[in-house]
Amino acid sequence: MKIAFRFVCLAIMGGCALAALQAQQKEPVDYVSPNIGGIGQLLTATIPYVQRPHGMARLAPVVTPGITDRYLADKIYGFPAGPALLMASVDKTGTAPEAYASAFDHDFETATPYYYEADLQTWGIRAEFTAAKQTAYYRFTFPASAHGHLVLSLRNHAEFSVVGNNAIAGSARADGTVIHLDDSGPETRQYFYAEFSRPFQSWQTWRDNEAGQAQKQSGDAVGFASDSATTAGEIIEVKVGISYISTEQARCNLQRDIPGWSFEQAKAETRKVWNDALGAIQADGGTERQRTIFYTALYRSLGRMTDITEDGKYFSGYDHKVHDAAGHDFYVDDGYGIRIARCIRCRCCWTRGNRTT
Repeated sequence: MKIAFRFVCLAIMGGCALAALQAQQKEPVDYVSPNIGGIGQLLTATIPYVQRPHGMARLAPVVTPGITDRYLADKIYGFPAGPALLMASVDKTGTAPEAYASAFDHDFETATPYYYEADLQTWGIRAEFTAAKQTAYYRFTFPASAHGHLVLSLRNHAEFSVVGNNAIAGSARADGTVIHLDDSGPETRQYFYAEFSRPFQSWQTWRDNEAGQAQKQSGDAVGFASDSATTAGEIIEVKVGISYISTEQARCNLQRDIPGWSFEQAKAETRKVWNDALGAIQADGGTERQRTIFYTALYRSLGRMTDITEDGKYFSGYDHKVHDAAGHDFYVDDGYGIRIARCIRCRCCWTRGNRTT
């Protein structure tokens, strides 16, 4: 009986010591839980963004239209690619985002400040992304399929061009009270430049519901879809630079932020940036729950304001001109990136004209 009692005591002490060691090994970023606050009305719920502190690229999956509680969303319609919606699928094609939508399960979802992962269960595709300051980096792991697709959809006075055999560049009108004081003034546009890790085997573009092989498209409902055979476990990556100045600036932002093709390196760099930013305040004592609440709140506070400086200059939505930043970073509150992210996630933007309810 004494031996058994000693064994139980040792086990309890060992468990406590292990828990203490694990707590010591955790870094500030490990305490952040981006899904805190995600239950509630979709327009007011906290979204699990992946971004750099104050970064222009703010990424989260675009989920089921019409759902008032984000956590009840059961489908992913795509991922932000500047003004575009990026999605991966197999076999099925179409000219509207709902044609590529996939079921997903929050139980198989990973959300951190620097990395997101989900299973696109309809297509058997693993989707991952990380972000740099002005660049999104996606990694899709495909099943074996005769037709693997990567799709870009754009709306709202959009235009794009297929550039070479592995890149697309384009833009769309940006909306919001910060961007447009009234509808009579000049428009503000968000630009993107997307590079694919694998050359296109074949592709099609569309305007409205008319598909073809036009290299350039413009309108209120345009898109692009690649088509290539994939093997089981094959990875195709997509990097997307964004800008409010030009497509060329978006390309420069991409090449500056993430010049190579190493997803793990980009992920590790963004993790370090977050860890350094959050680690500026060391929280001692308290419970695991209290540290989680503290560092999650700190992570949220570092999402805004948004730094829209691009290589020493910035675009102003007030006078619609590009200005020299004069050696300073230029920030906006509830600015372009946030406004456009909200517009992308607004169900009416992607369902208007497609009669989706």
